[in-house]
Amino acid sequence: MSLRDVNLELKFSKGEQLGKKRIRRRALGALKITEDQLQSQCEEYLNIIGLPFIRFPSTLYRKIFGPYNTLSAQVRGWLSTYMKGVPDLTILHPEGRYLCVELKTQRGKLSQGQKGFAKRVPVTVCRSFEGFRDLVDRWRVAETSPPPHH
Repeated sequence: MSLRDVNLELKFSKGEQLGKKRIRRRALGALKITEDQLQSQCEEYLNIIGLPFIRFPSTLYRKIFGPYNTLSAQVRGWLSTYMKGVPDLTILHPEGRYLCVELKTQRGKLSQGQKGFAKRVPVTVCRSFEGFRDLVDRWRVAETSPPPHH
């Protein structure tokens, strides 16, 4: 083996190590997703399995409650009363049941409005797509008791 071969081998090894570091960094970065990305994944899953859902797009919240909205204070107050705290997804079951889900990142926290809503209506917080998928799969096959007869 010549000195040139050894140098090429060393350069390749260093490049390979740098490549592995980049791949590792990308993989770790992929674990950090935004709530909007998580919501898109969850909505796509619901569409695939055919469960209808209700959602208020985050862009709607930003337009209504953001600093550059053009709504009057009265209209914003009215919308705030009825919209703040509403979960990200309300999933509907063919049997008439529903499941309210608030999607959060690993570090995400519930707002005061979300905590208030969850006191009145059961809401489940999901922090990953896998957790969401497991929750929905268990919920959609769960037995429900028949409604009481009057």
